[in-house]
Amino acid sequence: MDDRQRGYGACLALPFWAYLDSSGDLWGCSTHLADDRFRYGNIYRQTFREIWTGEKRAASLRFVANGFDLGACRLNCRMDKINRYLWELRNPPEHVNFI
Repeated sequence: MDDRQRGYGACLALPFWAYLDSSGDLWGCSTHLADDRFRYGNIYRQTFREIWTGEKRAASLRFVANGFDLGACRLNCRMDKINRYLWELRNPPEHVNFI
């Protein structure tokens, strides 16, 4: 929690995460609840499958994958640990298996 820097250069956790609010809106990120680019749909109007496989989610994932500025995110977000883990998997340090 005291880290002042992220241990990753991109949000890799977004495809594995969702946040459902009390009005039925499904969001990609709870930090960006006011940003429509992260709203995938509403479970009262669509099925979860329609939302999860829909164009709004796909557009949001493309938006984040293509140069989204992590500076717009808070440090230690809920997906922080997932992002750290996925970043290391994709960018392993030298001698990661050295004992």
